[in-house]
Amino acid sequence: LAPQDGETAILRLSAGPLKIDWLAKHRKPEADFEFIDYQESGPFAYWKHHHIIEPIDSDSCRLVDRIEYELPFAALSS
Repeated sequence: LAPQDGETAILRLSAGPLKIDWLAKHRKPEADFEFIDYQESGPFAYWKHHHIIEPIDSDSCRLVDRIEYELPFAALSS
């Protein structure tokens, strides 16, 4: 069951003493079997996670994930 359009998810990340909340908002594209998560705030400069559910046959399907991201301080990290 896919998230509803506009719902948010908060992931609490920690690495040692460093803690950060990652806020993602779900968007529903026009196709019935896909949804997208956009980072509203978190560790990346940009994050888009596209989930696509593709039918294989009448009994099975495949989940395809496409992730676009930009690291923070991209000029320094590349």
